[in-house]
Amino acid sequence: MILLLVVISYSTALAQEPFSLEPGRLGEEYQQNLPQTLYDKYKLKLESGATSSAFQWSMVGGELPAGLQLKPDGTVVGKPSACKDQLYQFRVRVVDGAMRDAEPLDIEFSLTIATPRIRLVKVSHEAVRLVPVDSRTEPRNSAPDVTKKFVPPTSSTPTLAPPGAQPPPTSMTGKVVSASGDPIAGAKVTLTDSSGQVVAVTYTDKNGQFAISNLPSGTTYSVSVSAS
Repeated sequence: MILLLVVISYSTALAQEPFSLEPGRLGEEYQQNLPQTLYDKYKLKLESGATSSAFQWSMVGGELPAGLQLKPDGTVVGKPSACKDQLYQFRVRVVDGAMRDAEPLDIEFSLTIATPRIRLVKVSHEAVRLVPVDSRTEPRNSAPDVTKKFVPPTSSTPTLAPPGAQPPPTSMTGKVVSASGDPIAGAKVTLTDSSGQVVAVTYTDKNGQFAISNLPSGTTYSVSVSAS
């Protein structure tokens, strides 16, 4: 007994192998049912001489992207953790579990994995809080008295700016993640002011986080992110 791929529509030829699957994206959940893809995209279906068949699928060659696996029902699932410029090509074997003497059928497939989408999340922009020089003598919850005498800064004593001085600097922190929420390390973060001038450039750490300090207050900033 031989297991066959039967052409449902004569406009599709078997010479189109390897059959291409829908592309995946690095770090995002992926699921593709191989028999359903053959039917929907190529108008092909599996057929054997058994009246009641239970087809079983397994890998016999080639390479699936890291993070993906082939289930016995012919479904490729997982979250790709690697990608490359070339196609991933792999060969699967279909066996008719209802027929002991049925010959298996090998089918070639191809798949591409694209790089992740980049987005900014959890960006905060807040002023650095300055503490009065003699705050230790005031109640903890009292507001700073901006009319206090200005004391020149020292290496160990925080100071309060005098009236009329420039507002305190600000800082910006954030985290860069993929569409699925995974942190992206080494992403380039560029900060520009309202005139389009680049104010600061930094890179995310292994947790996808970044921090930029000593920014002038009272300015609107724009953040852009890029990753190789």
